[in-house]
Amino acid sequence: MKLKNLIRHLPIIDRKFKDKAVMEKEIKGVLALEDFDEKAAGSTVFFCGKWDSFPNVYEGVIITDHQEIFDALVSDSLLLVKTGKLEYTVNIIKELIENDEFISQYRNTVFEDMLDGKDIQGVMKHTYECLGNPVIFTDSTYRLVTMYPYEKTADPVRNSILKKGYADQELMMQIESDRTKEETLKRDFPSVLDWGFAKDLRRISRVVADGNKIFGVIGVAETNRPFRETDIEIVEIFSKVIRTMLINKSSPSDEKQVYMQTLLANLIEGDIYTSVSLKKALSMSDIKWHAPYVMITVPLDINKFGIETIKKIQDDIQSGNTKMQSMIHNANIVFLSYGSLRNEEKRKIDAILTVYDLVCGVSDEFSDLLKATLYYRQALIAYRYGSALDSKERKYYFNDFRDKYLYDCVEEMENTSIFVYPPVYELLKYDQKCKTELSATLLAYLQNYKNAASVSEVLHIHRNTLIYRIKKAEEIMDIDLNNNLICRHIQKSLEILSNKI
Repeated sequence: MKLKNLIRHLPIIDRKFKDKAVMEKEIKGVLALEDFDEKAAGSTVFFCGKWDSFPNVYEGVIITDHQEIFDALVSDSLLLVKTGKLEYTVNIIKELIENDEFISQYRNTVFEDMLDGKDIQGVMKHTYECLGNPVIFTDSTYRLVTMYPYEKTADPVRNSILKKGYADQELMMQIESDRTKEETLKRDFPSVLDWGFAKDLRRISRVVADGNKIFGVIGVAETNRPFRETDIEIVEIFSKVIRTMLINKSSPSDEKQVYMQTLLANLIEGDIYTSVSLKKALSMSDIKWHAPYVMITVPLDINKFGIETIKKIQDDIQSGNTKMQSMIHNANIVFLSYGSLRNEEKRKIDAILTVYDLVCGVSDEFSDLLKATLYYRQALIAYRYGSALDSKERKYYFNDFRDKYLYDCVEEMENTSIFVYPPVYELLKYDQKCKTELSATLLAYLQNYKNAASVSEVLHIHRNTLIYRIKKAEEIMDIDLNNNLICRHIQKSLEILSNKI
């Protein structure tokens, strides 16, 4: 520890220096003057509490609490502390040297980790072992990047992020309201938070940034033991290591962009459920999303692609589209499109998905952001049903699977055969016995609103053939298709039964 840093912590009332270069001495120990060692003089502080038959000229740093000793001795550096404070000062020096060695050991360990190519999690583990308190690294809007250990603590904020991967919107607003984030982001050194949301549980916070671009925020909660003086230094070193590890791997996030990602996460998780909360959330970063909205999900295998490739897919799809917000959520790339997608944008999405052999699910258009979680589910359902098909399509729309999903949901609660109109079974028996397609023809006829010309074109049959089949079906079931209620019963019955096949 340099002498100039050491003396800042000591109760010094006077000093004598041979030259200013003495201040740069690296101090590694403290000894009584009677044990003076010339070999160690360059890196040791010697203390003297009483005058004895010692020589009065020394090469080294000497500290005393007696004015007469201070006046009589000649040395590179003489320090005078208050009378009776010598023992106290010596103990401080010993503690500071011990802390400096501890910090140096930590610094060497984590920089070796970095040079050996270890990931952030490995560095974070060593940091936790030194601090004794849990460590978390989030982006600037408290969305989890990584933490150690992955377990619950006495810190409710950390537990919330551990559970969901991000801070609840209400929690973010609380952090904003007491200016915690603002104070953290403007400081260029770790600070202890002990106000607002952190009042009952102190935290050390440190932003990791490259100029005005932010990588994230380090947080250490005072849950296992009280903070020590060395903790601030440890967090500062950790922040430098994290910054060095990230700066060559990724670009720091634009704060507004990161905030929009977190807002989207809160919406699809249903954590924003009132118009007042939504209005506040949008205004906090001047976000101007507008209807119509569409949710798009691209489920993928993280082990197959890797984080960097996934981020590239995300960026490629969103690139050039100023009306789309994206995020990675539960092994899905999620996109919120606001404003209708142009045809060229749809073609671009298809092309990118083709390159990576991926497909996506697309929700209905909607206008109420508070219902985003429902339309996120629609997109996931569309993907699930669409990807099960033997198809070369890249986009699957929920609207194409709406009825099938409805029947599957009903099937889970009730045997859907209970809804089948009995005469339909007679028609199916006839088809099976005579190898005809009357039921399929009748279903297409009803689904197309009994438009004979349209159905003939879809089925590639002559209009007379269609009319014959419809009349035959009426005859077999002994029903009149001019009765709209019966037509609805038959259509739903055929749809239910075709869903079972």
